[in-house]
Amino acid sequence: MPAAPAIAAAVPATVPAAATAAAAAQPALGFPVSDWVTFPVIALVVLGLIWTLVTVRNALGAPNSGWSLKDALSEEADVTQTAADGSPVMAGGAPVKITRLAASSSRLIAFIGMLAILFLYLGFGIFILWGFSQTGTIPASSGQVTSFLIGGLTLFAPYIANKFASLLAPR
Repeated sequence: MPAAPAIAAAVPATVPAAATAAAAAQPALGFPVSDWVTFPVIALVVLGLIWTLVTVRNALGAPNSGWSLKDALSEEADVTQTAADGSPVMAGGAPVKITRLAASSSRLIAFIGMLAILFLYLGFGIFILWGFSQTGTIPASSGQVTSFLIGGLTLFAPYIANKFASLLAPR
């Protein structure tokens, strides 16, 4: 039975510590934001992004715009001009070269990488907004998220390497 007074003596000592911890955890806003406010704000952010993407897509895809995703993901390439029968057109003993748009895998990889990073930013942003609404502070782990997203920029490495190679190529 000697343990009972020790437990009783320890309980009052932990109550002020718990009260201090609760006060330290008090959000900067003074109270957590209700889920009835948090959900519409996050939904508004997501719908705003979707609306922006659809608006840009409609503006670029308009019949009079002269813009196409196919052309944007292509790059200029020198190819040999061919006659109707498939033989190369010759001029002065050398085949005639013309510049034409050709599909670019590095641009496609960069485009897909950009979309992946966009959705990652959106996803992590939603969790950061949620954490902020619940605690009133930005989560401490958001710095690690930033490092992860910066590391994701390596998806653009093939495109960047291709650009440097074209800058260093003889003209």
